[in-house]
Amino acid sequence: MNFNLSRFVLVFLILCLIFRFSTGCHQGRQAPADLPKLYRCVIHLTQENQPLPDAMVSLRSVDSGNKQWSISGSTDETGKAEIFTELYFKGAPAGEYKVVVSKTEVIVPPTPAVLPENEEARTKILNRIEAETKEYNVVAAEFSNAKTTPLIINVQEKETEVSFELGAKITKPVR
Repeated sequence: MNFNLSRFVLVFLILCLIFRFSTGCHQGRQAPADLPKLYRCVIHLTQENQPLPDAMVSLRSVDSGNKQWSISGSTDETGKAEIFTELYFKGAPAGEYKVVVSKTEVIVPPTPAVLPENEEARTKILNRIEAETKEYNVVAAEFSNAKTTPLIINVQEKETEVSFELGAKITKPVR
């Protein structure tokens, strides 16, 4: 009897997990009533012919008459960005979009393994580290602005997958 109960519990848990993961990734969020049909959209980014991880990608409608939805994604370690509309809904409405890409990197100077116990000395070291920490844009400015980006994607009424090469890595200070 105990074995049958354990098997029942296991089957019940498996069914619960299947139901949970088959109900979509928007976690019960209700789509806006005027949200158009969305189509899967994947963008692959490379820089210096290498995948560009951790970049932010946003799509801006070329047609100014279209409602401006928030359409974006971020690249994984392979440079692949799965695009979402309004953060939760997978895909993008059909249409032509400018692709805006940004990525920053932070360079922190070497930090002592152990900070001094003396508060004044510790503060001096931490202030030096903060002053020497630099944040850089690593994607050329032309790609980070909707007015200047040459990247265009035409999201079709089917799955759309495109690749863009962003050229040389730059190190332009953010601040």
